[in-house]
Amino acid sequence: MKNINKKKPRARSKAQKANNFQQILEVGKDLFVDSGPDALTMRKLAKHLNMTQTFLYTYVQSKRELWIAIRKKYFNIYSIKFDSIVKKHKGTMVDLLMKLVEHFLNYANEDFNRFQIMFIIPIPFSKKIGPIEKKYQQSGFLEKLKDIIKTAMEAKEIKERNLFEFTYLLWSLVFGIATTEIYFKFKSPLLEKMKKHPASFTKESYRECSLKEIRNLLGK
Repeated sequence: MKNINKKKPRARSKAQKANNFQQILEVGKDLFVDSGPDALTMRKLAKHLNMTQTFLYTYVQSKRELWIAIRKKYFNIYSIKFDSIVKKHKGTMVDLLMKLVEHFLNYANEDFNRFQIMFIIPIPFSKKIGPIEKKYQQSGFLEKLKDIIKTAMEAKEIKERNLFEFTYLLWSLVFGIATTEIYFKFKSPLLEKMKKHPASFTKESYRECSLKEIRNLLGK
């Protein structure tokens, strides 16, 4: 990751402060992934941003706060689209669930570093709870998903079963599909894979197959 060359001026307006904060989150996101959560330090982050550590600490007080702030940003973006899909939807609950599944898969594929921060990289330890963590609230997307599944069950669109178990089952399947699609995308020789894939087997065909099986799972 390259350093930001221009000297970082002290923020003098709300717009400048907001821009600085967003830049901290973007660079921090990539450094978390490139360096690893253990190797990343606030000093390294400040250097990449061409900021002093003192200036950086006026925005985030620790790696833990940085991690929380990054996740909050991206879960907010994810949730806004999630809520918009729900609000605009007309049709069955099963169709709505399929739209939400595709939303998650598309969001995961757009930015692998973002996906890792949101769902894979664990929260760093800190003895201090900063202001960002004190104000942090979960996005609640799994709770919303559970409510939609409940409505589908009550409408007899989905066979009734344990609501919580089924919600986690659906979520784990979609999470696994997203991760596998990312493996396809990067084609790393270090990833475990099967030999002699037929020419017809592609990332797109895998997505099509996965969506079909999820819809079958949602069927009665």
